[in-house]
Amino acid sequence: MRALLAATALAILLTGCGGDGSKETPLDPVETLAAMLALAEAGDWEAYVDGYYGESHKLTTPDKREYVVARFRERWAEEVVAGLRAASAVE
Repeated sequence: MRALLAATALAILLTGCGGDGSKETPLDPVETLAAMLALAEAGDWEAYVDGYYGESHKLTTPDKREYVVARFRERWAEEVVAGLRAASAVE
């Protein structure tokens, strides 16, 4: 999971991404990371998955999406929030 977080943070810092997960409307990396962290801290995993989950194109059914949202909520939340906070501290 740490490698996933590090890769995500690096991708954001190098390329940025749109709030809808696309790269067509790049945002400032700092703003993107802040938006991701705000959603994660609020526990809004639905919006987080919809906007920033890099594998969202594989979520072809509502059940698959709900499964990933549940995984964030039940298993990955603390680690994701901690990783995003750590990434936010990097200048």
